Amino acid sequence: MNWAGINWDAVLAVAQIVGDLGVFLSLVYVAIQIRDDAKARRSQTMHQLAAEASANSRSIAEHADLAEIWSRGRQGIKSLGPIELVRFNYTLTASFRIFEDAFLQNRLGHFETSVWRGVEAPLERLLSQAGIREYWQLGFSEAFSAEFRAFVNAKIETTHVERPRGQVEPASSTVDAESAPQ
Repeated sequence: MNWAGINWDAVLAVAQIVGDLGVFLSLVYVAIQIRDDAKARRSQTMHQLAAEASANSRSIAEHADLAEIWSRGRQGIKSLGPIELVRFNYTLTASFRIFEDAFLQNRLGHFETSVWRGVEAPLERLLSQAGIREYWQLGFSEAFSAEFRAFVNAKIETTHVERPRGQVEPASSTVDAESAPQ
């Protein structure tokens, strides 16, 4: 073969194009792998969160005494004895740990908006209960990250306290002049 008649510039240009195409295809492959890894990580994060929340809920549901403490404590912690208060605090701390983890995972972009809203709504319902607010405001919040505390404090500011179930609206102490007996 006669190497003298070969246009080495053309060969070099073709080799450069093939090399560039190889790099491009490698980058596409890596991008697909990263995207798939991110999806798997989001799925794993969501699964872990669901497992932790389920375990926490199950512990309350499976133990009638803890369910009683949980129910009373949410309405106000003053109704709890010393041991009951400890159990309530540990249960509530576990719940807030799950919310904090979800909050931090959301900040890292591991949740879609709809998934985060599914976590945020139960937190708002929890924060609408007087006993939960008492727990938070007694300093137990110090066990959590500053960012999460600021988030929860902002939620408390915008969430109204819910009246305990089964409690009726208090009767008005003033009588309307038109409805008063004559």
